[in-house]
Amino acid sequence: MKIIIMSDSHLKNETVMAIIAHYPDADCYIHCGDVGKPMDQAGIPNFYIVKGNNDYSDFPKELLLTIDHKQFFITHGDAYQVDLGLNELYHTAQQKQADYVLYGHTHHPNQQVINSITFINPGSVAFPRGGQIFVPCYCVLEDDTCHFFHAKTFENIDHLFEPKKRVSLFKRLFGK
Repeated sequence: MKIIIMSDSHLKNETVMAIIAHYPDADCYIHCGDVGKPMDQAGIPNFYIVKGNNDYSDFPKELLLTIDHKQFFITHGDAYQVDLGLNELYHTAQQKQADYVLYGHTHHPNQQVINSITFINPGSVAFPRGGQIFVPCYCVLEDDTCHFFHAKTFENIDHLFEPKKRVSLFKRLFGK
């Protein structure tokens, strides 16, 4: 099962369509909101979009999908204050018995597991916002493994998530 996950395209529908075209063999495409203008989903099988805080189209606010025998809870995240952490979203995911939670809003790509629930934020395909990964990106979930990619070049950017080794100023100056 190959799932393409994206979010926060903010009027850049051509970027979304380029990503979809790059993965014609994907089983499912998911957009976690903030499309910004209507998007024609016709002709794209298994393309799901949830409504973000900057959307005025008639997308659902949330979706609960069963994909490959797993429960996916999909939301934009603004209603769960994801800018402040995942606590509220985690409790809702527990209630919905979700295996995966896909969300956006922060424009920061992230993947983490909390008590067997996998949370994935694909970042923004158009406007990355500070943080550790400052490139437009999306992710591909395949066989329970998530990989992040640059939204313009389609290059894998997983290496950008590696913890940066910090060297103290004293060690840089004096080598000790």
